[in-house]
Amino acid sequence: MESKNLDAIKKEIEKAVKDLTYVSETDSLFSLVCVQKETGVSIPRIVKKLSRSATGKVNKEQIASFFENLTTERSWHNEEKRKQTERYRKLQELLNNNLSDLMCYKIGRVKIEIFILGVYNDHILGVRTEAVET
Repeated sequence: MESKNLDAIKKEIEKAVKDLTYVSETDSLFSLVCVQKETGVSIPRIVKKLSRSATGKVNKEQIASFFENLTTERSWHNEEKRKQTERYRKLQELLNNNLSDLMCYKIGRVKIEIFILGVYNDHILGVRTEAVET
């Protein structure tokens, strides 16, 4: 795992997600998440605190599963979709190379908040977005 200072990795993540859209029944942009890691507080509990409106159980998903469809190029993809697929690959690589205990956390039923978070030194770092699934 690479060692960079916190500000540098935050800037890299912000650059990677700038104008990157997660497509579901609504399109949502990604945003940076960075919070101080609290001793004895689990990441799912942090996700509940960070959640804007969703309630319920926090579900975990492996990063590879979350990114699988987003990073797979299809024969029917146009140039714009291919570029977006490449951006997702780069985001996944950036997060994998810099964060430990990386996981995707989802909370909510129809309006789902998605957090891709890992540990960076004494911080929980990653990105969040939203999806609508009916």
